[in-house]
Amino acid sequence: MVIEAENGLQGLQLFKQQQPDIVITDIRMPVMNGLEMSQNIRNIDTEIPIVFLSAHSDTEMLQEAIALSAME
Repeated sequence: MVIEAENGLQGLQLFKQQQPDIVITDIRMPVMNGLEMSQNIRNIDTEIPIVFLSAHSDTEMLQEAIALSAME
């Protein structure tokens, strides 16, 4: 099943409700960006795979995305 969200806040709420096996997100989203949403998800589940897709080219944001999606 694929679950879609219109923004990061809705994505976080749906994550809590549906507990998916993987999260695929953009970095830039309205209301709450993908990095903020992913940090909140990591606070709930440190093992969930998170994949970032983005045309964003800010090196600092990309490094943060890599750090958030790195699994220990």
